[in-house]
Amino acid sequence: MASTGQSRPNAREAWRTVAAISLPARYPIVQFPNPPLIVSLGAGVVAGWLSGEAARTANAVSSVALVVWAYEELAHGVNVFRRGLGLAFLVIAVVGIADRMRH
Repeated sequence: MASTGQSRPNAREAWRTVAAISLPARYPIVQFPNPPLIVSLGAGVVAGWLSGEAARTANAVSSVALVVWAYEELAHGVNVFRRGLGLAFLVIAVVGIADRMRH
């Protein structure tokens, strides 16, 4: 098979390309979810399918991943909006976790 000089991007390159999408490009407000947010959303969905201890565990994973995402946005967000979003979600997540621990 002859080479055409073009190669297919590997999965890592494809992921980087998709992950780099942000809108608007000059001042990103919407970005492709990073791994902690993907884990948080996925664990939240899984928790909805489960019950009992398994659901509580999935909810805990979701909460921890959300806190990690929020901290990352707060500490390393690309602009003031993203850092503010991280702060808001960090406060919401911590208050939610504290409330669940009281009950």
